[in-house]
Amino acid sequence: MQSLYSQRLVRKSGRCRVGFIPAQHARVSNLVRIDLPAGPDQGWQAELAGPPIRKTDLDCLSRRYRRQRLGSEA
Repeated sequence: MQSLYSQRLVRKSGRCRVGFIPAQHARVSNLVRIDLPAGPDQGWQAELAGPPIRKTDLDCLSRRYRRQRLGSEA
């Protein structure tokens, strides 16, 4: 079985973040925890969730985005 991920928008106390999380946790109004370098931050509410994509496709998109960013920083 393939791992599926969804892009999601989460909000907490007027702050927002966008990223990919496992599709089973990407339901709108779910509370999610974000693991940050300073430690886990709980209580983020998912507001928007995109369609699920396979992990292999997500890795490919990540590499393309990284190449684009490196090429644009002249």
